[in-house]
Amino acid sequence: MFTPLQTGLGALLLHQATSILLFHNGKVLGASSILAQSLSGSGEDGWALAGMGAGAMLVRAVLPKLVPLYGGGGQWWRVWATAAMVGWGTKNAMGCTSGHMLCGLSRLSARSTIATAIFFTAAAITANLFPQPGVTKCLEGPCYALSLPPITDALSLIGITAGMFYASAHILDILPAKANPRAIVAFLAGLEFALGLIVSGMADPVKVLRFFSVRNLQDFDPSLALVLLFGVVPNVMAIMRRGLVQPPTFAEKFDLPTAKVADIDGRFVIGAAVFGISWGLTGACPGPAILRSMFQPRWGLSWVPGFVLGYLLLP
Repeated sequence: MFTPLQTGLGALLLHQATSILLFHNGKVLGASSILAQSLSGSGEDGWALAGMGAGAMLVRAVLPKLVPLYGGGGQWWRVWATAAMVGWGTKNAMGCTSGHMLCGLSRLSARSTIATAIFFTAAAITANLFPQPGVTKCLEGPCYALSLPPITDALSLIGITAGMFYASAHILDILPAKANPRAIVAFLAGLEFALGLIVSGMADPVKVLRFFSVRNLQDFDPSLALVLLFGVVPNVMAIMRRGLVQPPTFAEKFDLPTAKVADIDGRFVIGAAVFGISWGLTGACPGPAILRSMFQPRWGLSWVPGFVLGYLLLP
């Protein structure tokens, strides 16, 4: 169902997560990179991954109704194969929905715009060529019908969002004296990122597949379009306001992708398309898949090895 309040608040949390990591640590928040680097032993990315775990635990404790109803997860080899596609695709496309869409579009990167166009198009085509009517059908009526949460849930969501914004705005004041500031920022960014994915609905594969479902408009849920409005647009405004000339708070310079449109090759295009196909088949991109692995460990035992195969082992 169309959930403007939840998705709008979640998108604001995604904006906040990507902004604090950029302006304080000088890094792009890319979910596929966070997982791959954590598995390779990167401490800072490990803190971001731990933050995502804390976000999942917080939602389960405070607002368990927001935890997606994943179902059984399907045959292990299909989970494994589509995860390998995600890993290989995001490696060769040099990013996924978080790195290219949330962060790249925010920097007005032409290369990220091309990547986003490719994997969105591939996902939409795939989802409509291989529809899952038993999955995407809304029993309450058309999926584009407005749905608002109960007032108590709405107040809880607003309170969580306001609390995260306060923590981000005052992070320099609340940092312990001997703490590693980059680790704390990475943890907070991961926490906000997880909350944003769950609250917005991006962590729910069914909601994602409904967003792609334009073949049958009764199954179409426009909610996730608000991620662009409340996630990407505020990022653009924040970057324009602060700029990227002065160094980040806890780094000597920004660690941003340097590749240009001229560097796009066949592997980049094919990688973005392969990732998009997997996304259209499953409704899961790297960030939401990481969260699902935390909520549903048996599914994660198939997905994580598949991702590792595609990202770290395949050429």
